[in-house]
Amino acid sequence: MQKQNYSILFKIFSLAIVFALLLAACAPAGEILPGTGGEETTEEAPPTEEIETEEPQTEEPETEEPQTEEAPTSTEESSATETPDPNAVVATETPDPTAVVATETPDPNATATETPTESVTQTFTPTATATAIALAQSVVNDPYIGLSVKCNNNLSATFTIANNGGPLVGGSYTVSEPGKPSQTFSLDLDNGDTERITAAGNATVSVAYSTSQLQQVNLEATGTCLPLPPTITATASFTPTASNTAGPSPTATLTRTPRPTNTATSTITPGPSPTPTSTRTPRPTRTPTNTVTPGPSPTATITRTPRPTNTPAPTLTPSETPLPTSTFTITPTEVIVDGQLDLQVFCNPDLSATFVITNVSGAVSNGGFSYSDPSGTTDSGSLNLGPGDSLDYDGAGNGTMTVTYNTTVLSSVTLRVTGSCIKVPPTNTPLPTNTPTSTPTNTPSTPPSLSIAGSCTSSNPATAKFVITNTGGDMPTSYTYEITDASGTPVQTGSFQLKANDSIPITVSGTSPSYTFSTPDDASLTTTADLTKCNQIVIQQPDLSVSGACTSNAGVATFIVKNNGGDMTTAYDYEITDASNGSVQKGTFQLKAGDSATITVNGGSSSYTFASPNDATLTATADMTVCGGIVINSPLLSASGACTSNAGVATFIITNNGGDMTFPYDYEVADASGVVVQTSNFLLLAGQSTTITVSGTSTSYSLSSPQDPGLSATANMSTCVAPPPPPSISATGVCTKTGTAAFNITNNGGNMPVAFVYTITDAAGNIVQTAPFQLNAGGTLNLVVSGGATTQLVLTITNANNATSRAALANCLESLVVAPAAGQPCIECLVFHTFRDDNLEVYRLDGIEGQEDFKLYNLSKDGAVDSRPSRAPDDSWVVFQSNRNGNVELYYTDLVGSGEAIRLTESQSNNTNPMYGPDSQTVVFQSDRNGRFDLFTIDQLTGRETQITSDPADDINPFYSPDLKFLVFQSNRNNNWDLYVLNVETGTEYQLTDSPTDETFPAWSPNGKQIAFLSNEDGATDLHVIDLETGEITRLTVDGKTNNATWSPEGDRIAYQSERNGNLDIYSYDFNEDKEYRVTDYEGIDSGPTWDCGGTNLAFTSLRDGDANVFQVFWQGGGASNMTIDPATDKWSQWRPSNDVSSTGY
Repeated sequence: MQKQNYSILFKIFSLAIVFALLLAACAPAGEILPGTGGEETTEEAPPTEEIETEEPQTEEPETEEPQTEEAPTSTEESSATETPDPNAVVATETPDPTAVVATETPDPNATATETPTESVTQTFTPTATATAIALAQSVVNDPYIGLSVKCNNNLSATFTIANNGGPLVGGSYTVSEPGKPSQTFSLDLDNGDTERITAAGNATVSVAYSTSQLQQVNLEATGTCLPLPPTITATASFTPTASNTAGPSPTATLTRTPRPTNTATSTITPGPSPTPTSTRTPRPTRTPTNTVTPGPSPTATITRTPRPTNTPAPTLTPSETPLPTSTFTITPTEVIVDGQLDLQVFCNPDLSATFVITNVSGAVSNGGFSYSDPSGTTDSGSLNLGPGDSLDYDGAGNGTMTVTYNTTVLSSVTLRVTGSCIKVPPTNTPLPTNTPTSTPTNTPSTPPSLSIAGSCTSSNPATAKFVITNTGGDMPTSYTYEITDASGTPVQTGSFQLKANDSIPITVSGTSPSYTFSTPDDASLTTTADLTKCNQIVIQQPDLSVSGACTSNAGVATFIVKNNGGDMTTAYDYEITDASNGSVQKGTFQLKAGDSATITVNGGSSSYTFASPNDATLTATADMTVCGGIVINSPLLSASGACTSNAGVATFIITNNGGDMTFPYDYEVADASGVVVQTSNFLLLAGQSTTITVSGTSTSYSLSSPQDPGLSATANMSTCVAPPPPPSISATGVCTKTGTAAFNITNNGGNMPVAFVYTITDAAGNIVQTAPFQLNAGGTLNLVVSGGATTQLVLTITNANNATSRAALANCLESLVVAPAAGQPCIECLVFHTFRDDNLEVYRLDGIEGQEDFKLYNLSKDGAVDSRPSRAPDDSWVVFQSNRNGNVELYYTDLVGSGEAIRLTESQSNNTNPMYGPDSQTVVFQSDRNGRFDLFTIDQLTGRETQITSDPADDINPFYSPDLKFLVFQSNRNNNWDLYVLNVETGTEYQLTDSPTDETFPAWSPNGKQIAFLSNEDGATDLHVIDLETGEITRLTVDGKTNNATWSPEGDRIAYQSERNGNLDIYSYDFNEDKEYRVTDYEGIDSGPTWDCGGTNLAFTSLRDGDANVFQVFWQGGGASNMTIDPATDKWSQWRPSNDVSSTGY
């Protein structure tokens, strides 16, 4: 019925089709004809038509990439199947015997018909009124963009962006070169247009554009133009066997199609009338291979050559005389053509993605592909593709395919494409009238899938944490939520909206035993956090008590203040008055729950009273008359004697437990026979003592005084014992962030037989606080001064001999901003420790291991465990730790390893974590020689050691400021790790952080402006940076799995490792751009980053080749390559003179 109505119309279109075929024959090979849907025609014209021949091509230089135009393969492409009228001109290929044949020499009398082995027919039936318009117009195709890369002779890279589909408007591409800022350009390409970019050999080009089916397509190509070792290859040459002479008929010139065409072929078969039908295909179909049909003569086969050649076109011949043919001869100097891959992605109706890997030219036998998508699916395989071959891979709509292969001149070529098969929202643009279109399938997007977990994460204050996770698609709208306490009272409301695979934590604190989360938008999204599981601490008010008593015949009153309630939130003042109500001592105290403070005062009063203006009930009186009824103002002397040495040394200690002596007493020491061997005198104030020693061979010695007949003692030399150790007092002072100064006094020796006196003065010399103290071995006294900590404070200690010395200093006004370090030489080499010799050794590597001119040095040269090297800033020395003497000691050697390592420390303890100061001479380290970790420095030239911290807590991980004036370190003085800064010239300490969380691994920036550190806030480890000028702390990461931060040489970037995606990868952060980069993306372990001298590349340890080797990569990411290739473990690398933070990762 349709045929009768439109027979005339079909005849007209039959003539139009014949005319289109004639135009195709007249067009140069590979030309896109209008009205064919963007398809490339490959048929030759009938012999009766004169064929246009192309001018001989000028050979392109080796650095120019061959044109790689490809037929459109978008989901909008149409294919045509024609059934011509019997009277229509049928296009058959009858090669002239004089034609130049690429691979065969045909019989002069032979004719051939090209018969494709397969025809692809897609059927679309237009409406009756739309048929003529649909056939007369071109189907508007989506753009299809291809991206390829080629290495040039000067090891630069040429990237080619080609549009093989419909017009593209609004795309973009970005060029990234090492050491340069990335540049982004707009991309508007018509069908067949190309854009070429020449960039550095290890540059990366990424392309982004949208289509009507795909929301976004991303392509990326990375060229690493590192020359491979030279190989002997054959070269191809054309050897003509005869000259072309004039003949009677024109011969079509065979020209090379630059790229394979994935176009459905048109099959021409006899039929009553041409009925062209056009259908939209959801994805391109590979072109069937043309085969030779048996017949009386061979059919000429068009063979694709890898590159355009400069063979002149054959001359048109007017005669029918057969001429000798030109043959293609492979000689021993044939050029092996590199493989060139193209990577495409197509969106299918079900919103899945099909990735097509096509070999454009040459053979690829050493390539590989890897696939991944957000669902966790991963796959990989090898690539062995001949020219024209392709590999299809079906994946998820938002999957990513990466292809990597080598060529004879490129170390590696990487192509990457990500398909986001999310339909573009429909627009209100009207469709062309009577244009047949395919109806897209309304596939619904993936709905969100939400879950929630609640837990108690802190006990003081009690904190509930709810974590909402979306394992489905994006939430199209935000949800509101409400958190109620155990009584059902709302305590917090808000909203949230999560993308696919995102999560969000929500916390609430209070005193309720439980909290419940719910949302009116999803009744199933609810949970309760039980806070009783955290053993919640009930916050109490302080409950203070005080007691006072006379504790010494020397007139010492002792008051003990105890806190039986909750923590004191502020410091309380106190005052001690004597019996006449005169003030004799003032001070402050602040106690945590369960703590107590001991306060002593001495003098001649009959009583002392303690009171606090902050708590009227906190008062006590010490009755001094109950200390034995002894007159306080008279001296009360006692003496003891003992043998203190096997060498015959007797030691006598005389102590004044009463009032001051007003004149000196004489004493004499006599041996066992009564012979006086020593005489002298002594004068002691209240509480003081003196030590008298005598040596000899007597079996005993006796001490007596004529002024005090009761003062006597005998030392029995037959029972010789060691003398009691004398007290050893040290003190530290630190300015806290709360505006107070804190001092700590520690007795590192034996028991103090008598009290010492401490005094705190300000910068003007005014006494801020003073009191006596007496500590047993290992005892400590903590002092806090508030209100006056805006200036310099000095603590002095007066011992029993009335000798005064400055013990500590606190300065709250000191600036911590320092000048950057002066420029130093930098030798581009890698220092690391390795298990290459079946034990841990320190090595130096110059160059890339395995390549020409690389050098490897063993710097430690010992069978012990030698590890954790640190390079001096001037690259002259390397210091490391070793257990070659049983315990861990420090050794150093020169960077070239010219001699044996020199021992730096000598102790029976463990000395670890060495680091050179900016002067390349001073080494700071931590040692446990005092039963805890303290910080020490040692001068490498003189061997002089100095202990620079002496707190009872552990002080570890020191890091020098660029000017060598300060050290930042971590200490657990407050029962958690905080950061402190020490002025190494004055001994002043400054508390940099003061929080209940742990702050660890500090690192001073090379420009002196910032300190980076790790903090376990929220129970996870993240990277923070504190600005030393403003005190502002910035949190750089929020993944909770960050470690190993290291500054770039200029201090404007920082690199670190993170396990945020389930495996360790390297990341970097640019402070100038306020931007984070993911440097590596490997499923295994990448850890321990370190910068090179120029600050453009990073070295790191990775297991990606099965062994722990060191790799290098550009600081913003890209392809990584080996620096070491040994099967042993290589790690703890330093690529420049640096002080990278200790590794806590792999």
